[in-house]
Amino acid sequence: MPSEITPEQQAENRKRAEACFARGKTLADIGSYEQAIDTCIQGLHFDPDNVEGHQHLRRIALERKAHGGRDIAWAERMKLPAVKQQMGPMLAAEKLLAYTPDDRSRMTDFFKAAEATGAAATAAWVRLILKTGRG
Repeated sequence: MPSEITPEQQAENRKRAEACFARGKTLADIGSYEQAIDTCIQGLHFDPDNVEGHQHLRRIALERKAHGGRDIAWAERMKLPAVKQQMGPMLAAEKLLAYTPDDRSRMTDFFKAAEATGAAATAAWVRLILKTGRG
C-alpha cells in the first residue's frame, strides 16, 4: 500500500476488503462464481497485498473450474483495459487468471504484475505456486 495511507485508512481498507471476501464466499457458495470473482477483486482493490484474499479468490476460481467454468467471455475480456486502468495491472491479470486458474502463462503475468506493483507478499505466494504447482 502507498506510504501516504494512514494506519486508520489502512484498517478501514482492510475492513472493506474483508467484507468483499465474505460476500465473495457467499456468492461462490450459491454458485455465482463470476460475481464472486468480481467481488473478491473489488476487495483486493482495497487491500492489494492481502495474500489471504488472493488465496480466497484462487479457491473460488478452482471451484468454478471444477464445476465446468470456462475461460472469460469475450465481452468481459473487452472490459479488461478499464479494469486495468481502474484497479491496476495486477488485479487485471488476476481476473484473467481467475477464469483459467491452471494457466501458467497467466500465472506468470500475475506474478510479474505483483512484483511490479510492489506487492511483495503476493509475489512470493505466486512464485511458490509457480515453483511447486500447489496453492
